[in-house]
Amino acid sequence: MYTSEGLVSFYSGLTPVLLGLTHVAVELPTYEYLKTRFTGHGMGEGSGEAHWFGILSASMLSRILASSATLGKGGIVDNRKYRGSVMTFRTILQEEGWRPLYAGLGSNMMRAVPAATVTMLAYEYIMRFLYCAKQEGQPKSTDTKVNHE
Repeated sequence: MYTSEGLVSFYSGLTPVLLGLTHVAVELPTYEYLKTRFTGHGMGEGSGEAHWFGILSASMLSRILASSATLGKGGIVDNRKYRGSVMTFRTILQEEGWRPLYAGLGSNMMRAVPAATVTMLAYEYIMRFLYCAKQEGQPKSTDTKVNHE
């Protein structure tokens, strides 16, 4: 690639990748907000009681909202007709309207929502485990203090 197209060829997909980060910027805050609303526990808070349905609901809804708001990963086509992300976006809007930008959103949801749900459930399980381990490692308030006189 370097010999035929130069150093720039290694960065040809950088713009779409960076635009994909907006997905995370929508999903994670939405997840934390919904989790707090559904379970009553905010970020980093743990409890002895698991709220799996609330966590499951928050993770699914946050992924659906983020994918819908940021065009998921469907719609943008890499073709010789399109040069760069901005030109691709404009060309699709002018020639076909906004609907093709969401092409593939349904199949993306079928793949991405379960993956996000498993990720968030694993995250919450690990955080709960660490919280319980931290609580068990804390000295009890009823412990007698050693007096060094």
